[in-house]
This record gives sequence, C-alpha cells and structure tokens, in this order.
Amino acid sequence: MEFPAILTANCGVSKTVADLLRPCMQNSVGPQRFQNILRKIHTLRHDRLKLQYLISAYSKEHGIAAQLNISIQPNIQPFSSFDDQNPYAGYVPTGTYFRTLYTANIQKLQPKMDKHKMLLDGKRELEDVWRGESTSAASKFERQVNENEYGAMSQYIMGRRIDLLLKGHLSDDKDKQQIIEMAAMEIKSTGVCLETEVIQLNKNVRVNKSILGCLRSHCGEYADDSLFTIGMDVIGLSGYHYVIKQFEDVVVATKAHDENMFLPAGIDEIMDFMNSNTLDQLLNYMDEITSLYQKVKLSSKRFKRQRTSSRTSNSVAPRVSPPPSNHEFPGATFFTPKRPTNKKSQE
Repeated sequence: MEFPAILTANCGVSKTVADLLRPCMQNSVGPQRFQNILRKIHTLRHDRLKLQYLISAYSKEHGIAAQLNISIQPNIQPFSSFDDQNPYAGYVPTGTYFRTLYTANIQKLQPKMDKHKMLLDGKRELEDVWRGESTSAASKFERQVNENEYGAMSQYIMGRRIDLLLKGHLSDDKDKQQIIEMAAMEIKSTGVCLETEVIQLNKNVRVNKSILGCLRSHCGEYADDSLFTIGMDVIGLSGYHYVIKQFEDVVVATKAHDENMFLPAGIDEIMDFMNSNTLDQLLNYMDEITSLYQKVKLSSKRFKRQRTSSRTSNSVAPRVSPPPSNHEFPGATFFTPKRPTNKKSQE
C-alpha cells in the first residue's frame, strides 16, 4: 500500500492535498490563498463537529435518561476552539510552507516534465510522417551519383520506395523551410519469405545510411562520429530497431536491443506484452529520434553561421574553430540500377 502522506522535517500533508496544490498553483491560486482555503475547510469541519457535540450534550441534559435520573447531572466539557493546541489541536501550514512544498515537488518532477515536453515538441516538429510507399530523397540523390559514376542506365531516377519515413524541417541559407529525412522503416507481412526479408532489410539499411549521409551534410564540420540514425524493420506483429552509425571510415548497422518488439495477437498474449520492453523501446525510439532532430537543427544553424562568416570575412580566422570530423563519411551508397524494360528504351 502506498504511503498516504508527504512528510517534511517538521510537518506533512496528505497526498490528496499535494495533488490539489499543483493545479491550484497553476491556475492563479497562490500559496497564501491556498492556505486560506484549507483553513476555511478545516474550520468548517471543526464547526460541524462542535455542532454534533452540542446536540449530543443537549440530548444528555434534556433527554429521557436525564429526566429519569434527575440527581445525576452529566459532566459536559466545553468544546475547544480550533486553535487550541491541547484538545482539538487544529493546524494548517503557512503559505510559505506550501510554496516550498510546491517548489520541491516541481523540482522532483522537472526531469520527467522536460522529457515529456521534448517528446511533444518532437511530435509537433516531426509532423511529416510519410506512409504508404513514399520515395526517399536521400536514396534518390545517391542513385544519381551511381548513375554518373557507372553510366546512365535509367532515364528517370527515383528514390527507393519506403513504407514509412520520418521527416523534419530545416532552414536553408535563404531561411526557407526544407524537408529532411530522419529515419526509414520497412513493414512486411507475416508470411514473407526469408529471401524477401533479407532483401528488404538490406535495402532499408542502405536507405538509412543514405539518410545519415544527408544529415551529416546538413551539419557540415559540426557533424562528428556520434551522429547516428535508427531504422526499424517490422514483420507482421514483430519488429526491431537497428542503429546506423559511422565507425572510423565505414558505416555499420547494429541491432539496438536483444529482445524484439511485438504486439499481442490475442488476449492470451496481453500479459507477455505488458511484461516485455516493447513500450520502452518505442518510447526510447521517439526520444532518440527527437534528440537527433534537435542535434541536427543546432548543428545546421552553427554550420550556416560558419559559412556566412567565411563568406564575409575570409581573411579573419574565427575565434572558435568548429570541431573537425574524425573521419570522412564513406562515399555514396550503391543501389541496384533499374534497367529499361520497354522496347523503345532498349533500342
């Protein structure tokens, strides 16, 4: 059973009062007014108890029992006042006490509030969630590099089709909003064969590697080897995350958690779902993507200021040099080219 009160060095309040204190303080009810409200409630309860006591005393003095035993006079003591510290001992903490209690409670909840606010901000800013076979712009750019390097093999170059893309917004040099891709997800049906599963996973890993390359290009010299993105593969009701990160001069993909996520297929799996870490993985995924988005935004602004400074004063070295990247990002990701299929294009 949960302890029903919050205790301090010399006093304490019930958790009911503590729960009431927060919404009152957030709706323009100051600590002194809150103390006055509690005092009125407590004095009202004192007055009602006093009324019950007086009614009971009157019944003893003038009731049937008193008339039958006239010689026995009931010994009725006066009901003490609210502030009398001996019999009734009524007490309400001061406004300063409630202010201190509220401040301490908010400081304890502040980390959770900041994390929740960050998630909400991230949901508002990462408002572009493209579903249903959308094409990845990052993979389109790298396919263009492939075509230029290995020879044109397709007249129209498109990005790889992705089941779900998370996107955000960045301001370019002209302060215009442009869309950037943050992560890609691939969703497959339960009955997919192993060969198709491997092919789709390889495609999704390469797409996320292309996304990571674009993110690093937005950050410029402020991108370091700690920058990463997180992909997701879902097969039926089961899925897993993997981290795409640069290690020295290569990019590696590693599974984020040993345990896969899953959704219950029936009521009998509800307890297994509640005991698993699926919800924790999903919340951590949103937290990581939001933190990545904030980091890319900040690094992009710094890179933009650095470019502006280099254009306006090439002869003056900056006071603080941006941290150089430990290793250059690997070259463009190779995507299998789409060969022409119609007779006209073959001729």
